[in-house]
Amino acid sequence: MEDFKNLVKGKEFYKFKYSPKKQYFFPIYTMDLSLVSEKHKEFFGMNLSMVVFYEKNGEVSFYYPKQEFDSLASFLIDSFKDKKYFNEIVHEIKKCNKTLNKLIDKLDDLEKEISDERILEIYSDYIKTLVEFRIFAFIPNVVSMMDFDIMETYRNLLSRDVSKQDFSVLTSSDELSLSTLAEKELLELVAKNKLGDKYLSEWIDKWGYLYYYYTGPLPDLESVRKMISDLCKTYMNPETRLKEIKGYEKEIKLKKKDLIKNLELTKQDVYLLDVISYLNYYKLERKELMQKSYVAFDNLFRILEKRTEIKVDDLKFLTLDETKSLLEGKNFNPLIGKRKKEFCYVAAENELNFLEDRHAQELIDSLKIFVSSERLLIAYSSDEVIRAKLIIVNTKEDLKKVEDIKEPFILGSHSTSPDLLPAMVRSAGIITEIGGMTSHAAVVSRELKKPCIVGFKSLFKKFKEGDMVELDTKKGEVRRAGK
Repeated sequence: MEDFKNLVKGKEFYKFKYSPKKQYFFPIYTMDLSLVSEKHKEFFGMNLSMVVFYEKNGEVSFYYPKQEFDSLASFLIDSFKDKKYFNEIVHEIKKCNKTLNKLIDKLDDLEKEISDERILEIYSDYIKTLVEFRIFAFIPNVVSMMDFDIMETYRNLLSRDVSKQDFSVLTSSDELSLSTLAEKELLELVAKNKLGDKYLSEWIDKWGYLYYYYTGPLPDLESVRKMISDLCKTYMNPETRLKEIKGYEKEIKLKKKDLIKNLELTKQDVYLLDVISYLNYYKLERKELMQKSYVAFDNLFRILEKRTEIKVDDLKFLTLDETKSLLEGKNFNPLIGKRKKEFCYVAAENELNFLEDRHAQELIDSLKIFVSSERLLIAYSSDEVIRAKLIIVNTKEDLKKVEDIKEPFILGSHSTSPDLLPAMVRSAGIITEIGGMTSHAAVVSRELKKPCIVGFKSLFKKFKEGDMVELDTKKGEVRRAGK
């Protein structure tokens, strides 16, 4: 315990917290291991000395050493100005994507009758692969979190003054997100009236992983039919939305081409904009690929469940070494029960170090937290100030709040996900409590052309459901509307 207190002594920490749908340990710890790994240092010349993770009563908190995090963010934002360096990183990203996809294929074809040794070998290979994948997967977060914003930095470097609205267009991805492609295929089934179990099951097999997140479950037929009902209520005429989706890529490319020409942007300007455009796409791509791997890895967890008589969700509270001991006969039920209520670890020097009971709270209390000023980020700008009621939508269950709303509303959310797409589409504007310019809300709002502000940390402290608010994306403000 004293070693960790000495390690954090004199350091300031960024604190990032959120409340997941369900508590979990696997696979989130792989992100922290990636940040402190030697591999991270090999690629970027630096890593974090430590990451502290604490989960209690359904609230998750990450603590990053501020000075080290700032150095990494500054390095990446500065280095990405160099086209050769950025292309090398993109090459590494594609290699990691390919490696993870290959492992997913193996996991999908996993034999049920495999030895304990083979189970542990596959488990180890997956963790190693995921840790390396996350070295790059965390890049979009680093360059758009805390006090750093690659979009604003690069916008200030452009040779021409570009409005926020035009900048939103120029930094939008040319490619549709997979969640939008999944929506497109679902709407095509509606348009063709192919709504039988066979067609919907095929859609789930292809796209269900997008709705799994970290802990599942996969959507079933009932939830997909509910999704279809929500989409039909949202669009009224699904074919209109289908045309929008099909025309998006061509439309955005033409808009970009016209803006580049009219604004007389230089080659370096276009390159900087392309960097942001790629990161906007990659932020969703890497999350979607990780989710696909979590679904595939559940095949191994199900084998372990039968072998150990411990439920899949409970197995996810154990490390690889603990799983090995479990297969050797050690009883971990008390530890699993404990971790489901509260646990804390310090990721340092490629290892996870757990702190139990009062030691965990003592370490958290000893951390010096840096409090940054609130900075609202304009993800998509509109000339119009949106004045409407604030409706809070954080979960699938919250979608029913907007099913029968006739008047315009502004969607307020902790953070958005593909599950919330029907509400996002129906809204007049979107505000999120957390997230940067490469977050799901930011990327999808640009696809939908919805005014959007992200990173409003005090959103739910200043406003409550039903409040009349004004969303002003030209000024980057959210204020209480006058009566």
